[in-house]
Amino acid sequence: MIDFVMELFDINYRQALLRINQDFSLGLTGGAVKRSELSLAVRKAQQEKRDAERREDEWWAMIRELWYYREIIKEAPPVLNGDFIWFHPLYLEAVRILPKIENWLDQRFQEGDNLDWKNCQSTQKTTS
Repeated sequence: MIDFVMELFDINYRQALLRINQDFSLGLTGGAVKRSELSLAVRKAQQEKRDAERREDEWWAMIRELWYYREIIKEAPPVLNGDFIWFHPLYLEAVRILPKIENWLDQRFQEGDNLDWKNCQSTQKTTS
């Protein structure tokens, strides 16, 4: 939430805390915040942001792999020549890998690890 307020109002971390405190009457400014606690909170927020970006990057990389292998399945189907069936090597690779990719995506989606796709920067143009 703090990152959101920082980006929304283009303010720094401390200003975002004061803004949230004021807007929601939290009473957080009664005592001075220790510099070490503030530094820890900033590092934690930065790490969470990096983790979220990494998970989103992994998610989209797997989506691209899914599209790629599904396209191979369409474009390089088995060829029947009499009693002989020829399989393109990429087709065989796609048949082997697609279930793993689909399973990975299904698990992440069910766990909610898709980072709430409606809020991902990559989907902002398409979901509104």
